[in-house]
Amino acid sequence: TLSYTIAGYEDPDNPGELMVITKTVRLNESGLFGDKGMEAGKKYIITLRFKGKTIDLNLVVMPWDYQEFDLEYSSSTISANAASGVPNEGVLWLYTWTYDEEHSVWSWSAGDRNTRSVTMESGNNVRGIFYIGAPHSGRWQITTYPAEAAQYFSVEPSSGVIDEELIKDHQGLVEFYVKPKGAVPTQQILHFNIAFQFNGETQWRDGNTEFNRKDWKIVREP
Repeated sequence: TLSYTIAGYEDPDNPGELMVITKTVRLNESGLFGDKGMEAGKKYIITLRFKGKTIDLNLVVMPWDYQEFDLEYSSSTISANAASGVPNEGVLWLYTWTYDEEHSVWSWSAGDRNTRSVTMESGNNVRGIFYIGAPHSGRWQITTYPAEAAQYFSVEPSSGVIDEELIKDHQGLVEFYVKPKGAVPTQQILHFNIAFQFNGETQWRDGNTEFNRKDWKIVREP
């Protein structure tokens, strides 16, 4: 739909009196595109020419030029494995070692979905997992911050290789453990950065926007 104004238009109800009006042209009703309208696979150029109180519309159908090629996303993108059966759509999740009094067993308990935080109990480790969908080759790395808090934790392993065995045989599963280190004088809150190195590259690329966008945290009390 094209709307435009015309100044100096004569008022049909008051001959000789000029006014400013707005005109509307609906392209689908103009006959410009025929009965079917614009068709997929065609490129159109519409030329609009304003001539006083009239407007000329000219339509030219251009050839659709394109190049076809295969694009391998697995070697150039960062994504979590969100396949059916993979927990939490493959993104980072933390678990605490918790005692179930009802069944008298210890097990890994998932951290809170809303707060994205867990509390590290004295002497217990925290388990972290995520599932890589892409890239299919390279390395992954986990770093922690801020430095004041990071000195009281250790991450094992903190990096690893991404290869076809990891992707195909283990669904891209990365498993690591955060362990307490020394005694803390005050409450410490640890944050995570996940990064990826593509095969053949030297720089690391940020993976938080895919795997840790809600900022998982570990809280450790004295």
